[in-house]
Amino acid sequence: MINDLVLEPVGGDFDLAAISVHLESMKTVVRDPVDTEQFLMASDSLALREGVAERHEHPGRVSYSLTVIAPTPRRILLAYRNMDTVPARAFVRWLRSQRDIRILDQDFNDFTEEATRDLDFIFGPERSACSQMIERVNELIEEYDIGLYALDDVQSRILSLSLLHSIDDIISALPEQWRVEFVAWARERYDNDTPTNQFVVIGQGLPSDDDLKPIAHIREWFRRHAEHL
Repeated sequence: MINDLVLEPVGGDFDLAAISVHLESMKTVVRDPVDTEQFLMASDSLALREGVAERHEHPGRVSYSLTVIAPTPRRILLAYRNMDTVPARAFVRWLRSQRDIRILDQDFNDFTEEATRDLDFIFGPERSACSQMIERVNELIEEYDIGLYALDDVQSRILSLSLLHSIDDIISALPEQWRVEFVAWARERYDNDTPTNQFVVIGQGLPSDDDLKPIAHIREWFRRHAEHL
């Protein structure tokens, strides 16, 4: 898997306006608040929000949870460090559908031919949605173990995965002790009658739709499993 890509148009220039419109239409992409000529991409809305907050706090660095996309007319730099390559793969696939491109690594070695059939050579084998979710759950637990996140942050990130995956599958993927603690954490916060629009996101204020949907998912899970809890 190659971690830094250089994408070049075959003949002519990239249509930066069309690329910007496409990137801005993606739910987990925003313009970089420090360098507005480039974009920041994440695997989910929570990772994006926290990565952008970290970018504001430390303008000289970019969180490893984010992918950087820096487009120019003659070249697009795509740099990522996390294991979730799905958003980056989707962007490159879209770009290839718009025009012929060359795909190079950070040393400008050309891998266009290797990536002609599919993008596995660049991003590794495309995994099922379930395997991606399980890998992300395990990654979050490891990040907690090394002190990267507090327990409450990790639980929130696990819950936010329900934007893309079944809440039942997420809970089933947790190790037994984590499953017990996650359910207890979620019950304390969300198994109540408080209207979702009354929740406040620290550092953000009023919650967005992506903040509210996971709450609805876990509440529905509690309703379905009430007699077993």
